[in-house]
Amino acid sequence: MIPITAINTFLLICSSVTMVKAFASVQDGNLSGLRKWLIATVLIGSTFVGVQVYEYRHLIEKGFVPSEGLYGSTFYTMTGFHGFHVTIGVICLIFVTWRAFQGRYSAKDYRGVEVIGLYWHFVDLVWIILFTIVYLI
Repeated sequence: MIPITAINTFLLICSSVTMVKAFASVQDGNLSGLRKWLIATVLIGSTFVGVQVYEYRHLIEKGFVPSEGLYGSTFYTMTGFHGFHVTIGVICLIFVTWRAFQGRYSAKDYRGVEVIGLYWHFVDLVWIILFTIVYLI
């Protein structure tokens, strides 16, 4: 599962790049760019969650379940909490994207984009640490 999860990690890092592009677009007053990059971030974030669900299904089919012991319960708790926070982030990104399509953001008022961007980068950073600890060490 490490190769799939490594690709998924790369996707999440790419979503940080698209979030940076969205933020730069709104700061420049490029609202079409803002909408485009927010959609890309939503799609990549959703893909990350989908791949995590796929991974869980595969691991459970192979008999690796949360009750498997300390490692199993720790693995599912840590990755599950992270997946929950990514899901919440995607939902918030959808809301921010919807507001972007309504014209609610401008080069002078982009607080919502900035706040979700900070949250998104935090979630990405946490995943990089989790991936390293849980999958590589």
